[in-house]
Amino acid sequence: MIKVINKMRLLIVMLLSLIMLAPTPAFAQSRYGFAFWRNGEAGTKPEIIIIDPAQNNQVIESLPFPSPDGWGLMNIYDSLVLKGDWLAAFLLAPDKSHLMVQVWNIRTGETRQLASGQITMGTHYIEWSPDGNYLAMNIIDSKVDVDLWLYSIADDKLLNLTNDDFNQHDIAWTADSKKVMTFVAPCELNTSCAARLVIIDAATGSLLHSVNLNELPFLGNDACSPALSPDEQLVIFTSNCGGMGGAAYDFSREVYIWELETGTLKRLTNYYSGVVRKLFGAWYNYEWIDSHTVLLAADYQISGQFRKHELSILDLETNSRSTLSTDAGYGSLLSPNKARIALNTYFSDPDEFSATAAQVRLSSLAMNGNDISLGNDGESLRFGIICDAQWSPDGTAIAYHWIDQHHCLLRDFKVTFVDQTGSMISEFSGAADPSLWIMPIGWVQLT
Repeated sequence: MIKVINKMRLLIVMLLSLIMLAPTPAFAQSRYGFAFWRNGEAGTKPEIIIIDPAQNNQVIESLPFPSPDGWGLMNIYDSLVLKGDWLAAFLLAPDKSHLMVQVWNIRTGETRQLASGQITMGTHYIEWSPDGNYLAMNIIDSKVDVDLWLYSIADDKLLNLTNDDFNQHDIAWTADSKKVMTFVAPCELNTSCAARLVIIDAATGSLLHSVNLNELPFLGNDACSPALSPDEQLVIFTSNCGGMGGAAYDFSREVYIWELETGTLKRLTNYYSGVVRKLFGAWYNYEWIDSHTVLLAADYQISGQFRKHELSILDLETNSRSTLSTDAGYGSLLSPNKARIALNTYFSDPDEFSATAAQVRLSSLAMNGNDISLGNDGESLRFGIICDAQWSPDGTAIAYHWIDQHHCLLRDFKVTFVDQTGSMISEFSGAADPSLWIMPIGWVQLT
C-alpha cells in the first residue's frame, strides 16, 4: 500500500513539473478582444464586431447595432464610447433635427434611451466613470444652456448636476469615480467675465472646489483636459485648446497646475515665450506618475514649421524638469502599470513633419528613486504616426491605429496589436470597400 502511495506521489510531482515547464502565451491569457463599428451593406443595419488579436483577428462576435429605424450616428468618429460591457452612442434623428443618447449592454442586449435634444459635440463631452457605473455628458436644454448631466447605470436615473444658466464643457473623472471636473463659462465669449474650473461631488452634485481662470488666454473659456493628481491635491490642465471660439494658433497655449489647498494657478510650460506675430501652436498629453510627478508629451511649432517634440518628467515637489527625449512627443502613452511607454518618435529634419519621418517605439520606463529614464530595450515597431493608442486594461498589449498622413481623423487606418514587450501580435485593416466603414472602438473582455 505504501509503495502505491509513493508511486502516486511521484506521478503527481511529475505532472506538476510538466505543467510548470509548459510555455504560457503572454498575451493569450489576458482574454481581451477589440471592438470595431462596421456599417453594413445597403439595406442592412450597422454592427459591432469583436475580434481576438491573439487568434489572427478572428471575429469572435458580431452584434447588430440596436439603433431605432432611421436613426444614425451623429459623427462616426466621436459618437461611440465603450466602458466594460456598456456602449454609449450619440444618435441623429432621421430628420437631423435633434440627437439622442443611447446606452447598450453588448452582453445582455439591454438598450436604454437616456436623453433627447441638442447635445454638444466637442472635446470630452461624454465620459464614462473609471468604474463604469456612471456616464457624464454635456446636454443643451431648450434655453440653449449647456449643463453637466450624470446617468447612473444601477439606478437608471439621469440627473442634472449643474442646472444653472452657465455653460459647461469638457468632462474628466477622478480615479475613484466619486468626483467629476468640468469648465464653467459664466457668460458669453469676448466679455469681461472669466471661466472657472470646478470639481463636483458626483453623488450629491455639491460644488467641492472652484478656481477663477481670469489670467488665462480668452479668460479661460478655451481651457481643457483637466486631470487630478492621485492624492487629489493638484489638477493639471491646458490653458487654451481653441475649441470654444478662441484660436489654437497665435496665442499662448500652455500647461498649468491648480493647487487646491491654496487655490493658486502655476504655469508649467513656457513654449510661447518670445513668440511675436508668428504662427504658434502646441499639443499636449500628460499623465500622473505619482502625486507630484507628471509625464508630459508635447509637440509645438512656430511660424507653421519647425515642429519640435519633447517628452519630459516634471517633479512638482522640487520644481524640477528633466527631458527624456526630444525625438518623442505628443501621443506617447504610459501602460496601466506605468512600466512601459508607447512613443511617437520623429527622427528626420525638424522642419519636416510627416509619417515617413515618424516611427512608433515601445520602451520601458526605468525608475530609480526620483530619477526616471527611458529604458534601453525600446522596440521600433513600424513607420507611421500613432493615433488613438489604447493599452488593454491589464496592460499586456497595446492597440494603436496608424496612418501614413498627417491627420489622425483621416481614418485610412490599420490597427496594430503588440504585446508589452513590443512583439507583434497582429494587424487589422479597414474594409477594402470604402463604402463599408470600419472604425476602432476599444478593448472588451472576451466571454
